[in-house]
This record gives sequence, C-alpha cells and structure tokens, in this order.
Amino acid sequence: MQTRQTSRKSISIQGRLREVSGAVREVQLTELSEGGCRITAGGKALLPGAPVELHIAGGGPYRASVRWQDGNEAGLGFHNPLSDAQMERVSNPQSAPAVPVAPAPDQPAPDQTAQPFDTPRPVRPIC
Repeated sequence: MQTRQTSRKSISIQGRLREVSGAVREVQLTELSEGGCRITAGGKALLPGAPVELHIAGGGPYRASVRWQDGNEAGLGFHNPLSDAQMERVSNPQSAPAVPVAPAPDQPAPDQTAQPFDTPRPVRPIC
C-alpha cells in the first residue's frame, strides 16, 4: 500500500480533461492535493498510465497521468506539483483571473481566455 505524501482537500469543481487522443470530457474534481486529484468522469474508462491535461476555471492546463481508475472515478498524478498559489486558484476558481486555454495539438490557438465552464462560449466554424 502506498502512503500519500501530501494531504488532500475535499472540493467540488467542474473541469475538462483532454486525453492524448484529443478527446475532451467534462469532469468533477472531488479531491485535490499538490500532487494530484480525484475526479469523477462519465464515458469510457481512463487507462492507468495515460497522459492527460486538466483544465479548470482557475488555471491549466495541468499535465498529469492517470494513476488509477475505478468505475467512474479516477486518480490523476500531476507531472509537476501545484504551488500554494496554484492550489488557491484551483480551490477557489470564482476568484481567479481568466487564463488562456491551451489548444489541442492540431487546433489553432484560441483568441479568447478561459471562462468558467458553465458559461456558454461562442462556437468557431471549422473551415
């Protein structure tokens, strides 16, 4: 059994998870620590070891790897531990400034900043 190196904080924050395939899914963060987080996500199972990017209103992308998956829950381990300032922004996304959203590798960079995920965003046509 592994021992946790950082303490966890119970939270309830919406986010988006980008998989290596480019697929994006809505997730709910339920626990957060400097080293990773627990998420709830619908859809197909996440594969342990798979690299992902986590985007939330308070920041991102946070690069991580799937550590475990059980039903609709998964644990992510951040590639770089969160700083105290990042922990504060992630824990309180309403008070955080907007941040740029990273485009998918094959997408042009967006010309707008991130908004809370429940805010409708304009749809850009694909040409």
